[in-house]
Amino acid sequence: MRSRIALTIAALAFVLVSCGGGGGEFQDKVADQLIENMQETGFDVDADCVRDATNKLSDADAKLIFDAGPEGDPDGVSDSAVDAASALVECLGS
Repeated sequence: MRSRIALTIAALAFVLVSCGGGGGEFQDKVADQLIENMQETGFDVDADCVRDATNKLSDADAKLIFDAGPEGDPDGVSDSAVDAASALVECLGS
């Protein structure tokens, strides 16, 4: 089960490094989706930290990620997502 969340985080890390700046509707939905998925797999998660990371997404990237779902592979996201991905990994407890 932990390997599933690790794979999910790795996939999202790639995706969440999208440029932008948000706090919009889809950034919130992506945050909710991530928090729920992490909690279901047994991780403690800092919800505020996740929201801070997803708020760095552009509206377009957040919508693509949300539409793809937690196990999907969103096509067409922007190239610059390193900071958000790093921040997301720091949101995990054990």
